[in-house]
Amino acid sequence: MTINYLLFDFILLDLQHQIKKTFLQLSLAITTHNRPQMTIKSFEKVLDDSRITEIIIVDDASETDQYEELRRLVKELNSDKILVIRNETNIGMSLNKFTAISRCSNDWVIILDSDNVLDTNYLDAFDSCIFDVAINH
Repeated sequence: MTINYLLFDFILLDLQHQIKKTFLQLSLAITTHNRPQMTIKSFEKVLDDSRITEIIIVDDASETDQYEELRRLVKELNSDKILVIRNETNIGMSLNKFTAISRCSNDWVIILDSDNVLDTNYLDAFDSCIFDVAINH
């Protein structure tokens, strides 16, 4: 009996892991102003994570040289996941977050300021919470 339960638990855990890998698609909504290097650092640890399917960066009317630096750094990453949008005028933190979120296409969005750094530990915890909610409701 114990062996059967252990086998069942192992199969269930493997099934949960497989579902998690295909279930969760996340967008990153990142807002920034005059911080190109920090913006890149905020997501570079998770850029290749398959759960992150898009990264929307909204620049809130940074100085031209800072915006161009951001575009250059994003281009160096060579990723189709990343979209950079620039506001013509500074609209402020709240509206900029709303703009970033509204451009995301996934159901799940992680909102970051450019001085936040995201890593896979956070994604794993987020993934587990979402999976638990989906399975238990």
